[in-house]
Amino acid sequence: MLPGEDVPTVGDIAQAHGVSVGTAHRAFTQLKKDGLIDVSRGRRAVVRPLQETAGRAA
Repeated sequence: MLPGEDVPTVGDIAQAHGVSVGTAHRAFTQLKKDGLIDVSRGRRAVVRPLQETAGRAA
């Protein structure tokens, strides 16, 4: 996925990869914690631009 693109929903990811919704949700939580996606209540998650994530990798 490219920066700025919407991330599929947790349910869509779970179904596409044959995992439980709980597992997909944990993956979303880790991506958010790692600063790779922006998640706002009521909006779709979005892939963060690389320059915004570079400082978080340390």
